[in-house]
This record gives sequence, C-alpha cells and structure tokens, in this order.
Amino acid sequence: MGIIDKYNKDSQETNLFTEMLSELEYLGYFSMISDHGMFEHDSYFRDDRPMPNVSKEQDLYHIARYHDFATGQIRNGNDYSYRLIIIKLCSLLETFVDEFAFYIIENEINLTEIEVLKKVKVPIIEFSGLTKEDRSEYILDLIKHETKSNLKRGVGKFESLLDSIGYGGQINEHVRKVILELISLRNLIVHRNGKVDKRFLNDCTDLNYSSGDTVKLNFRKYIYYNLAVHWYVYEIISRREISLEEDVIEEDTRSSQEFILNQLKIAESELELDF
Repeated sequence: MGIIDKYNKDSQETNLFTEMLSELEYLGYFSMISDHGMFEHDSYFRDDRPMPNVSKEQDLYHIARYHDFATGQIRNGNDYSYRLIIIKLCSLLETFVDEFAFYIIENEINLTEIEVLKKVKVPIIEFSGLTKEDRSEYILDLIKHETKSNLKRGVGKFESLLDSIGYGGQINEHVRKVILELISLRNLIVHRNGKVDKRFLNDCTDLNYSSGDTVKLNFRKYIYYNLAVHWYVYEIISRREISLEEDVIEEDTRSSQEFILNQLKIAESELELDF
C-alpha cells in the first residue's frame, strides 16, 4: 500500500499525486482520440453532410481544405496535434513539481533549514504582512531565483528546486536523457515553431536532425516521453514515502518504476520504426 492509498484520499497531498497521474492518463486518451479523428476525416464525403452556417460553395471549399490537412497529418503521424500535446505534457510536469514544492514549503519545512536562503535578505515587514499561502509562493519564487533553476537543463531545473527543500535524489540516466529531450522539444516548438537549432542539437545529440530541420512527432514519440514523466512522478512519490516511512519505499511504487523503465526501453526500440 503506497502513499496514495495509505493516506486520506481527500487530502491536498494525495490529490496532488492522483491528479497528476490522472492528467497523464487523460492526455494519453486525448492523443488517441486525436489520432482517431484524423483517420475519420473523410466522414463528410461518406455521409455528404453539409457544414453548418456556410454556403454550398464554402462548404465544399472547407471540406476540401480539411481533407488536405487531415490527409497530410495522417501521413506525418498527426504531428500538429502532438506538438500541442508535448507542450501540455511539459506544463503538467512543471506544475506538478511546483505544487509539490509549494505543499512542502507551506506545510512542513522550516525556512531556516533552506540553505540557499540563509544569505538572502527578506523584507521583514512586507513578508510578515503576507498570508500563509502568499508567503509560501514568495519563498518558492525566491528559491527558484537563488538556485537559477529556470536556467538549468532538463530535469536539472526541477532537481535544484527539490534539493533545496530536502527532496533531491538520483535520477535514472535514461529518464534524465528523455526528459531533457522532451523539454528541449517543447522549447523548440514554442520558440522556433519546431525548427531545429544549434542549442537543440547540442542538448539532444542522439537525434537524427540537422540545423533547420523541422522536428517530427507521433504517437510512439509521445508515449516515450509520457513514460519518462510517469517515472519521474513516481520518483517524487518514492522520495516522499522515504520521508514519511523512515527510509522505506513502498513496494508498489518501486514496482511501478521498474515496470515503467521496462516499457521505456520497449518504446525506445519502437522509435526505430520511424526511421
């Protein structure tokens, strides 16, 4: 029985973990629905259904355009949707780590124990006037600033924050590499519309891209990244269990991590089908 089952199911902490795992599951469902929708793109032609509130000429024009787009997406593995899904996956991961850190700061940690804050001057009058929640948010932002977490690569941006509040740890090197690739892809999609640059090539040396190429994504790639994020979520759960259970990791958490690592290896081997 792990932390999710052992403690109050309505607690803030339990909800934090269960909601993150549910979000990852829902994102997987969305990806499958998106793929299915693309493959059903010719339903207008089969059923001869008009589009609402448009003329016959406009109807035919939009159907043809939709058909061309969907056909291209099927050919390219629904790449357009998976760009958006990758952004969402990164957002879920970043929000989860922030919310976990916020919970620990607000409910458990002694601020004098945070090493990176010992030399920081905090305006006492301003700080004392804040609510408990606002104080925790202020401390969270201050830790990020002092550790320069946003400047770190891949999972390092999360580990610097977690280490500051006593929840740092070892990361499987395979998972570390995949999350670095995931975050690099997200940045490339958001800031360069998916066009490969030198920084991306330096961070992701194993990928078969050249500068100026456009990254390609599909369901197999998404599953690969989703598994790495799953492993990292369970890693944080295991660290929490160590903290609460006197250095004992619950067996189901360990088993989940081992299973995910095996699935990650399988997913990586299946990526070769794309080349």
